[in-house]
Amino acid sequence: MTNLRGASIKEFMDTIEEMRTLYHFTDDQAKIVSTYDPPSDAHRKVEIYMKDEETGVHITMQKDIIAKEDDLWKR
Repeated sequence: MTNLRGASIKEFMDTIEEMRTLYHFTDDQAKIVSTYDPPSDAHRKVEIYMKDEETGVHITMQKDIIAKEDDLWKR
């Protein structure tokens, strides 16, 4: 199982919703590509992929997941 550094489902979904403000996509349209962040060697981001059906453009977006638990890792 992937450990998202203590992120809650709400924090994960909040990240997805913030991404959706830049490009509207449906949940069944977007695919999770990765949660791994090489610089930190941890699962602390979400990367998604979708294809715009109208234009055929492939879109990949990624964003760090900010979790309350992250404060614990900084100590």
